[in-house]
Amino acid sequence: MRNKPDFSKETMRIKLPIPFKYKGPKDKEENLIIEAEITKMAAPEIARIKGALAALSDEKLSYATAIKEIIDNSVTNYYNIGGEEITSATLVVLNQLIPVASADKAWRFAALLTRGTSLLPTAYKCPETNQSILFNLDPEEEVPEDIEKDRAFMEDYMDFYKEKAIKDPDLYDGFSVDFKKPVKLESIDEDGEIIDIFGMESMFVSWPAMRSFLKNMKDAKRSKNAETWILFENIKRINEFTEEETQRILKHNGHDKVMRIDPSDWRSVLKKLDEFGVMNGEHEYSCVHCGGTHEDTFDMTNFFDFLKR
Repeated sequence: MRNKPDFSKETMRIKLPIPFKYKGPKDKEENLIIEAEITKMAAPEIARIKGALAALSDEKLSYATAIKEIIDNSVTNYYNIGGEEITSATLVVLNQLIPVASADKAWRFAALLTRGTSLLPTAYKCPETNQSILFNLDPEEEVPEDIEKDRAFMEDYMDFYKEKAIKDPDLYDGFSVDFKKPVKLESIDEDGEIIDIFGMESMFVSWPAMRSFLKNMKDAKRSKNAETWILFENIKRINEFTEEETQRILKHNGHDKVMRIDPSDWRSVLKKLDEFGVMNGEHEYSCVHCGGTHEDTFDMTNFFDFLKR
């Protein structure tokens, strides 16, 4: 990363990997929102986040809730492509509309901004010895003479940060995917009568927003298969059907039939869903136990250290 952001500041504007659109009742034109401003969180904000997480035991729900709470307590403004602040909607509304991939960047940067640094203690388990290598020393500090042998320098997250952002305006609304193995569905007319049985060969899907993500993660009946439900409710078009016809088809066939997607096709869908946004970069580390060099993804555990205050 050529120009590393300065996390010692109180506020920071970040570009969203996936922009999103909003048009309020009084807006003359639709806004393409490309940036968010985040502000360093203090004790009151951190206390609110802790309170929201206190009663949660489910790991997936805790993670989803943490993202929501961090965004709600750190994002202070959104800006359109012209650099103008979005004032026709509340932050609550915009925080629900932000794509999950962009929210992922926002919460990570908010956590680092609150910490005041991108240096993070992190740990890796050696695949050869099964022992952990703990990285928790600031490289700017002098190494003590009596340092334990299994400790090394703190890692700089921004050295391993990767991001792929949308640059093609045709992708702002979502993505299309083709299926090698079509799913058989029934199409109906406006009166609900079945008029055909066809193969779902392709679909166009909008980028899932935080609203959809949280809704399905919090639903006890859906949470185990949240990804399929999120995709299902974000399908805009199937094959060459119009959006209106597609919604009739989806409602008639239901989630279980529509989502009988072949595993190989499902992997293609997930690849499309994860194509833009933040990725945890893989990197090499040296093990002090076996002397070998291994590869792993950056450990995210200590991003939540600011909640320990």
